[in-house]
Amino acid sequence: MPLTDTLARVDADLTAGRVPVARQRLRGLVSSFPNDLMLRRRLAEVYRLYGEPAEAGRWMYLERDRDTAEAAAFEATYRTAPQRMRALAWRGPESLAGTTFARE
Repeated sequence: MPLTDTLARVDADLTAGRVPVARQRLRGLVSSFPNDLMLRRRLAEVYRLYGEPAEAGRWMYLERDRDTAEAAAFEATYRTAPQRMRALAWRGPESLAGTTFARE
């Protein structure tokens, strides 16, 4: 299914209150498009609906405007740099990141 169609389904799921389904769709999209920061941001928004700051922080970690409390919760859950890198599920070189902040 094309990316735009899946995102439309995510929006419909959220509107209908099907948050777990929306989360699962977004996890699949992040797995398929691991370097798309917009998808990571959308997934973080869904985790905020669950009240899961560590997971929201995980998916916003590469963004300059990340929430410091969420980032701290992520860092407390994944204590070492290698653990964090695995949790971020980034594939490929840093040069693929869409922003300077994410590349650093």
